[in-house]
Amino acid sequence: MNIPVRCVVAVSVFLFACGDDSEPPPDAGANTHDGGVAGVGGGGTGGASGSSGTGAAGFGLEPPPQCGPFGCGMCFECGPGCSDCGFGCMCFDGGAPVPLPWDPPFDAVGEVGYRDSTDPWCSQLMQVFSLDVWSDARGVFAVASGFGPAPVGAPFDDADAGVPAPENAGPNPMNGFISPMEFQPRSELWWNDGSNWKVSFDQTNRFGTYEVTGVPGAEIMVNGEMLERSEEFGPVPASALCALTIVDGSGADCLDLDPVSSVFVVDAQRAAAVMGGSRLLTYDGDRWRGDSVPTPFPVTEVWADASNMLAAGRAGVILWREGDGWRLEDPGTIAHITSVWGTSREDVWAGTSDGHILHYDGIAWTEAGALGGVTCEFAPPITGIWGSGGDVYFHSATQLARIRDGNIETLANWSCSPNAAPGAMAITGIWGNAPDEVFIGIIDNVRSVNSACGGAHVVYYDGETFHRM
Repeated sequence: MNIPVRCVVAVSVFLFACGDDSEPPPDAGANTHDGGVAGVGGGGTGGASGSSGTGAAGFGLEPPPQCGPFGCGMCFECGPGCSDCGFGCMCFDGGAPVPLPWDPPFDAVGEVGYRDSTDPWCSQLMQVFSLDVWSDARGVFAVASGFGPAPVGAPFDDADAGVPAPENAGPNPMNGFISPMEFQPRSELWWNDGSNWKVSFDQTNRFGTYEVTGVPGAEIMVNGEMLERSEEFGPVPASALCALTIVDGSGADCLDLDPVSSVFVVDAQRAAAVMGGSRLLTYDGDRWRGDSVPTPFPVTEVWADASNMLAAGRAGVILWREGDGWRLEDPGTIAHITSVWGTSREDVWAGTSDGHILHYDGIAWTEAGALGGVTCEFAPPITGIWGSGGDVYFHSATQLARIRDGNIETLANWSCSPNAAPGAMAITGIWGNAPDEVFIGIIDNVRSVNSACGGAHVVYYDGETFHRM
């Protein structure tokens, strides 16, 4: 008897699915909120404003249909359109992957969408290991990395812009079995201009912990460190190692460097990066060059403006680049500096490994407060900072807060997931264009473990309400 197989199988913790398009870029967590904050200090804020977001129409996702009479235990005779029928088996009707309903873990959630884009993002990664976001006037960019199927499908062209998937999805093998040999490490760069999600590059045989930033209106920069592949999938080829990728209208250019842990872009003619924990790279709009003076202490974070450069790292190390060397400055803590952002030499913000917020006014560092209401057995590090128009946002893996007029306001705070697990539910990135156009990356493999589109989610915050994208 021939029994049709129309599903995707899970082996161990890895799930198999598929689908891909490509487009060059333009020129478990329980939902627990306790809302506390600890300690508030002074400190000025500032930042340039960008384009303002507009309201977007919402959409509703119906619950996925149930499986066929045999269920999904052995992946036999799954009913058409079944997208979630138990741990490790998903069935499809031959169309594009259907994202499962996902409720962002925030108290107030508005209609789904951003501007005119109301189609949910489908990363096509079954296991998501890293996710970061960055934005400019073109919209929001998201880099996701994990495990997924080999890319298949027609590339986008200009006529596809704004056309909702699956109309522009190209060939999709969801109507068949995806073998383990086709399930690979995979990294993608997506962007949404307010009309639809489009993929800018899609690389298999490569995954890692990546961050994304860019030059407004120009190239996108993806940096990170490769993760080791399991023995099941074999070694990582040397050609897959890429510490810094520059993406522009002509494609993706891979710079084979030591791991790059942080990149900060000032403008089209100035950027800085930390390479190998001890050396800074500088960008002049044409090429990257190594700074002539290594840092005297290990560093992981960098910030710069038109004339200043700051590097920070473990045990409270903060270094200012001055003259022919580096000047060590005391921030008043020996906690690790885990994130840095600022608007000028007189307005720099830093986050620490124990959840504290520091501010520099050009003369001295002071503690502005700490993310309170901790729902973990430890204080999670602050891993992202961004601000605009006087508002400064900070996040750890489980908390999101905003400083406005010197006061800390908690926007989200939910219980911890195991940090060591790939399925940890966590805020992973934040960036924006204006106080009412902020984007937040969230990995939620815990509640989205069966999703053909993976646990990568981008949330749009309009200054008052969160919206799933």
